[in-house]
Amino acid sequence: MNGRFRKCMYGAGTDFLIPAILAVLKKEPVHGYSLLEKLSAIGLNTSFFHPSILYRTLRAMEIHGLVSSNWDLQTSGPARRVYSITKVGEDFLENWCSTAMENIQLIQKIVDIAKGGE
Repeated sequence: MNGRFRKCMYGAGTDFLIPAILAVLKKEPVHGYSLLEKLSAIGLNTSFFHPSILYRTLRAMEIHGLVSSNWDLQTSGPARRVYSITKVGEDFLENWCSTAMENIQLIQKIVDIAKGGE
């Protein structure tokens, strides 16, 4: 089955990963493992990807200026990288949310028509 159709059947998977990361980080800076838990808690199906995808995505987001990171040396145990949203990331998230709201309206119209409404 074509991957595009699988997404329609099984959910968005990683399509929402970047905006979901940014939304979580907008609330508070977090380290990677905690971020994975928070993404799962908001409803993102994290079973669609291996945790290494999260870290690769965070690295790419940092390269593009959407997030920044620092080492947390204050906690007990090994040092952990803590991620924060940047101004560029906030702008990206705001634009993504505007587009998403427009898409939600369009999707609702399509669903209404498909169900026999106008």
